[in-house]
Amino acid sequence: MVTPRQFQASLAGASSIYLLLLSLYPGQVGANPLKLEHSSTNRSPQSARGQRIYIPPVQAAPRTTQGSSGSRGCEESIPASLRLLVPDNHVGQTMQGHPTFFWFVSGGVGLPMEFAIVEPKVAQPIYVTQKFVRKTEIMKVTLPGHLPQLEPGKAYRWSVSLICNPKQRSSSIYAQSWIERSLPPSDLATKLASAKTDYERTITYAQSGFWYDALSAIDTARKAKPQDPEILTMRRLLLEQVGLSQVVDYSTEM
Repeated sequence: MVTPRQFQASLAGASSIYLLLLSLYPGQVGANPLKLEHSSTNRSPQSARGQRIYIPPVQAAPRTTQGSSGSRGCEESIPASLRLLVPDNHVGQTMQGHPTFFWFVSGGVGLPMEFAIVEPKVAQPIYVTQKFVRKTEIMKVTLPGHLPQLEPGKAYRWSVSLICNPKQRSSSIYAQSWIERSLPPSDLATKLASAKTDYERTITYAQSGFWYDALSAIDTARKAKPQDPEILTMRRLLLEQVGLSQVVDYSTEM
């Protein structure tokens, strides 16, 4: 039986340990495990359920980022759906001059999809390319390196169209969103340099509000280790937290 004196001694000892840890690791004791220094002991995202992995940037412009349309005739003759992999209530950020864009397509196998990105107040697209749908999957496009980099502070509009009838482009199933390149905070380069894997870089990008870069990093990690349960769970949580739970089980095109 524990006496009151023994209990008080135990409590005092626990308090001393806590104060020692607090002095050695200020700001980390009791913190969100995803915000701690990367290590094998806090790598699992299971502990992150119910917490925010992706933290939207404070000054992100509010905007409805999904906007799809298509004629009933096209959709009835060729059942298909299209969803961009973006947050649905604000402009997603990137720190890359040539970022990667992701979207999900269901149906329309064999049809062309057209990707385009437009600079603000400029009619001529910066880049246009087409890909063919092979199956229900997540597709992606990376801006080629020979193009000028996206300029910081500008919100570029990008769109994807599933071309059901090349002679009647108004019948295409269409979705658009925006992307803004932002300069990274001064301490982000140090955090990224300390990240040893794309998994850890995913956490760093997501916690810093760079949606497009976090999604690209976890996609690279999954391709390197397609069956890694921690990577798959992190990818699932990242997509679920911006309302993309319907696409979490699909792979990205090679």
